[in-house]
Amino acid sequence: MASTWTSGEVNSPSANDLIVDGGAVPSYGNYQTRVWLNCTIAGTFLIQHRDSTNANTLHEQEASILAGECMQLDTGNVTMAADERIRVLAKSALTLGRVSGSVFVTPA
Repeated sequence: MASTWTSGEVNSPSANDLIVDGGAVPSYGNYQTRVWLNCTIAGTFLIQHRDSTNANTLHEQEASILAGECMQLDTGNVTMAADERIRVLAKSALTLGRVSGSVFVTPA
């Protein structure tokens, strides 16, 4: 598997709106993941490692960003089963704000 890069942009997201989903990994293995976020107003986000059915969160990290800032989170090596994924949600509403995000997934 080559590296994948997915991105998304949401204007005025509501609480729990999906910002970006890294997509399902193809097979069991170790992956390096990186999340980039940028927003026009301060916001708090949930970075989630989801199970193979995308129904349950296996791990979650909260991240807060100031207005106009860019955040990068590197997870290091993460063991993931086939069809597991990394995704980012808005934790709270960002009224009149815009957030853009990217998820990079690379086999370790």
